[in-house]
Amino acid sequence: MKKVFRLITKIVAYIFALLILLFVVVSVCLKGLSPGTTKPITDSSGEIIKESIAEINYLDINGIKQFVLIRGNNINKPVLLMVHGGPGSPQAHMNCKYNKELEEHYVVVNWDQRGAGASFYDSINSQNLNIEILIDDTKELTNYLRNRFNQDKIFILGHSWGSYLGMKTIHKYPNLYHAYIGIGQVSNQRKSEELSYEFVYNTAKKTNNKKAIAQLEEIGYPVNGVYTNMAKSMMIERNWVTNFGGAAHGLTQKDLIKFFIFPLINFNEYRVIDKINYIRGIGQTQKVIWETILNNQLEDEVNEVEVPVYILQGIYDYQTVHSLAKAYIHSLKAPYKEFITFSNSAHMLPYNQEIKKFHKLLIEKIPNEILEK
Repeated sequence: MKKVFRLITKIVAYIFALLILLFVVVSVCLKGLSPGTTKPITDSSGEIIKESIAEINYLDINGIKQFVLIRGNNINKPVLLMVHGGPGSPQAHMNCKYNKELEEHYVVVNWDQRGAGASFYDSINSQNLNIEILIDDTKELTNYLRNRFNQDKIFILGHSWGSYLGMKTIHKYPNLYHAYIGIGQVSNQRKSEELSYEFVYNTAKKTNNKKAIAQLEEIGYPVNGVYTNMAKSMMIERNWVTNFGGAAHGLTQKDLIKFFIFPLINFNEYRVIDKINYIRGIGQTQKVIWETILNNQLEDEVNEVEVPVYILQGIYDYQTVHSLAKAYIHSLKAPYKEFITFSNSAHMLPYNQEIKKFHKLLIEKIPNEILEK
């Protein structure tokens, strides 16, 4: 009996040792895949381009350390600040994969807003994360970039939630920006949620998708943009928006794993903990911020700006509906404004089927029109 007990003890010890070894190996491998560094920008011969910049900073912005990735072939090029969506969904991994061409023409700045991604922190609440603080964070980062690169003004691009924050920022601090570029432009999100639900429900009916019909009827129509169980219902509704092409046109939920998740897994600029916190940040940030978008409509609060405005909108966008964004910009007063429809895109416009058109606008049209005046 003692021999059997000793044998079992040895086996358990070996298994435990193997598990520890496996954990160490996996941790080392993951660390190798996620070193938290960014590669230098090199020429065709592999030499670092003299005037280039490729660095990660954790800047103290209003008391919170925030992840700022700066990349560009030439530090003398205009600065482009990318304001990500969500709330709480940084897009640096997507921009670095699908929009690297922009680095040849701008100093591209990807910033994880407080509470999101690599800027995650514990105890996120409405006192330390709200729209006014985020506007001030955007202004502080903008001033850092202006001083760092000796530029009077910079370009600002906001996607989805970032378009809400971006518009609010240029409204308050117009003298800091050459122009504003909005993608998946927020306007009246209450109406947008209603139209989004109608889109998925009608599509489910037309295609006789019984699973979708059952789930959508269970959560019910969002009265004035609000569901009874907001978090759960939004997750269900957005799942069908994605499956029916209202997020990335022509792609389903399964396609998005390769499209969105793999770039995040392979993103060297994040450490392992940053990738874990990415998921944590989405949930906690949206709990705090989402009501801001629903209760404070941009079309009511920002109806005039002093900065040129370009809106790039996918016609199949059913997260921030195309028709509402177009109506909002039509009513907006600005020194210059232009609404550009992407006829083969939805909400994920910068990463989907019309990337070349997106790049051409940002590389040729917009800077030429703004900087040569």
